[in-house]
Amino acid sequence: MDIRGYTIVVLGNMNPSIHHPVWYKDVGILDADAAKLAVSRPVLVTPQLATFELPDALLTCMPERWQLATREPSAAARERLIGFASKTFERLFDTPVTSFGLNVEVERQVQGLRQDTLGEILSSTPLGSVFGGKKAGVERVVLTHALDPLSTSEADLQRQLKFTISVLNEPAVCAVSANAHHSIKAKSFSFGLGALLKLAAPVWGQAAEHACGLIERLDRGH
Repeated sequence: MDIRGYTIVVLGNMNPSIHHPVWYKDVGILDADAAKLAVSRPVLVTPQLATFELPDALLTCMPERWQLATREPSAAARERLIGFASKTFERLFDTPVTSFGLNVEVERQVQGLRQDTLGEILSSTPLGSVFGGKKAGVERVVLTHALDPLSTSEADLQRQLKFTISVLNEPAVCAVSANAHHSIKAKSFSFGLGALLKLAAPVWGQAAEHACGLIERLDRGH
């Protein structure tokens, strides 16, 4: 699979000022070597934005968003992101969290797919008849799919899977961004985000496989 990376996004009421590598070491999320490596690279921590590099990921925190992204295209990388996020919000148990997303980026050079052919594939009526005989280009298409809800004793998850398909003509590249969005409806004041992330995790790999399949089918013209 031509996976360019995975990202976990957690939405809520964050405090970027505390998200420094030393804090992650002090609460036991980073070991001493990882923290030392992180502070040897550029670190930015302000009330509005915090960001620093981990050995295999980039952490970013803003007032309404915490994000961890990796370019490693493996199931093991997904598991590490889940583990890191789970430990982080176990320490930040009093941080209000409203939703989270499990995202994947897929990109591939294609042979038969261009912006004009994508338009024809997705339209039952030839687009040329609408635009005076000229082929129309479709740069981006968004597909959405409602997933079955998930539930634990602490919270319910309402889920939606969204695929954003983009095509570049020169060079001929098709990119698919898949976002598995999970809205949290808590049943009590506090809940374990880690348990919800692990419950939702299987859809991440499924989204990656489906994104690759979308590119293959589009490049074949059906």
